[in-house]
Amino acid sequence: MELSFDALRKVQLQERNFSALSKLSDDFYEAHHLWLLEQKRALQGDYSLERLKAFENAKTILTEISEKREQKILLKALKDRKNQSVDSDGLAKEEKGLYLELLKSLSGFEQAVLINEEEQPKTVIERTITPETLPDAKPPEKPLLEAVRMLKPLAQFVGTDGAMYGPFKEGQIVSVQKEMAAIFVKKEIAEMATQASKKEIRDLVEEIASGESENQVPNVKKPGNEIEVY
Repeated sequence: MELSFDALRKVQLQERNFSALSKLSDDFYEAHHLWLLEQKRALQGDYSLERLKAFENAKTILTEISEKREQKILLKALKDRKNQSVDSDGLAKEEKGLYLELLKSLSGFEQAVLINEEEQPKTVIERTITPETLPDAKPPEKPLLEAVRMLKPLAQFVGTDGAMYGPFKEGQIVSVQKEMAAIFVKKEIAEMATQASKKEIRDLVEEIASGESENQVPNVKKPGNEIEVY
């Protein structure tokens, strides 16, 4: 790898003029940082305005190269994640680390946000064919619900199941999935409804059994029977 102002300028022009990433050696940034240190020491020993200008220009060019490649690596990670491929060929050592971290973050994001959208059509199909073609199959299990009393007001949000919840008011008793109830209690947003009055609990159970609560509360959007709020 050539270490010179002209070689650095050539890489800069490639990154400016082409959408594709130019291929760099694994130690591109490390080698050029050492080269710049050598230029700085040489400048201290033999100072001139021309040498100073060349040194400052080299630093500026290296910075521009890293910034432009950073943007391209982000786009590359998005594209490769969509195509289910991994290709870090031609990236410098530091860039490979960034690229792999981006792929990991994108994968985690998709699993957390998009998985319910992928599973929903499957649930609809199972419910459609079970009564006619699979009479012996067990129907999908209903989610376990837990009653909690809200200790704080809570704005509308997307739950772990992908459904919209809220807004909830302080003191309101809601019936939510067991996992979500545990999160509310841990964050001190709500308390278990066992600490509420016996009458409130009895009314809550009766409304859940009758199915009336779904029509009483318009502030909950849900894809199935995940939540009932009072």
